[in-house]
Amino acid sequence: MPKKTHHNKGFSLVELMAILVILAICTTLALPSFGNSMRKNQFKKDGRTLMAKLRGFKLRAISCGKPITVSFADPQFIITIQGGEPIFEELQFHPDTNLKLQPEELYFSPQGWGRPATLTLSRNNLSQTILIDPLTGRPYKKGKNK
Repeated sequence: MPKKTHHNKGFSLVELMAILVILAICTTLALPSFGNSMRKNQFKKDGRTLMAKLRGFKLRAISCGKPITVSFADPQFIITIQGGEPIFEELQFHPDTNLKLQPEELYFSPQGWGRPATLTLSRNNLSQTILIDPLTGRPYKKGKNK
């Protein structure tokens, strides 16, 4: 008499449960790392936003042909074009991001140069330093090529 063999296809319930438990453990271990990565990316975005604003201030001074001074009163920049009224531009930073200017006022000339300055962005244990090159008026990150 021929012997019948059963060929079961698929996984047992125990095998599926074991896989789900392993996936849950891996996910739990990866979440803190993912959260840190998201915070760092948001902070880098704040730095890019600040760099773009600084380039815009320089270009505004060149295009209007008048010097511009810029100060910061959280959460906005106060821009004064020589002989004009102050203009207020709000920063779109994460609420926990802090900005410190040294000196307290930036200056951009219509010829394209700027007074040397240091801007420091910080949040918790993260920090970025942006410098204004006096010769070109260009902002650049400390430690990076101009």
